[in-house]
Amino acid sequence: PVAVKFIFKNKVPAHGWVRDPKLGVIPMEAFVLKVVDHPGVVKFIDLFDDRKFFYLVMELHGTPWQPPAPEPIAPPKGLRPAPMMRRTSRDLFECIEQHSRLTEEQARWVFAQVVETVWHLDRIGICHRDIKDENCVVDADFNVKLIDFGSAVITDVRKPQPYFNRFFG
Repeated sequence: PVAVKFIFKNKVPAHGWVRDPKLGVIPMEAFVLKVVDHPGVVKFIDLFDDRKFFYLVMELHGTPWQPPAPEPIAPPKGLRPAPMMRRTSRDLFECIEQHSRLTEEQARWVFAQVVETVWHLDRIGICHRDIKDENCVVDADFNVKLIDFGSAVITDVRKPQPYFNRFFG
């Protein structure tokens, strides 16, 4: 199992493109995932495209936090097939809703992982710029990985720059 994100080519902003030596011009999000190797960042698997989309293939991390929906009933012959079932969420928002209250130890573990990952990214010149509960995927052991680097920027760590001169996320 993998997670695939469909990225509309025409919706990537002008500053959201980067040249990769092997893949050519690709969205910043794909480039960041390709170059970052950290336990707190979802792993890049592959990237391919067609005229309309980039397909960003990533590891599937996290635990489904809601019980699966009942199986769809097959439509009568001649009618359109039922829409594809969407997987249950694996993000921190749903995790918190399912548990209603994390223990202090669980919350501390989750927070520490996010902080350590952000520290690592900052150290190598990457700013996520859209950290929120929906962009943290969590497994049953409360191991967290950041996803959705669509607003990320890469900076020169030797010349710190302000990240907050524009709104993102």
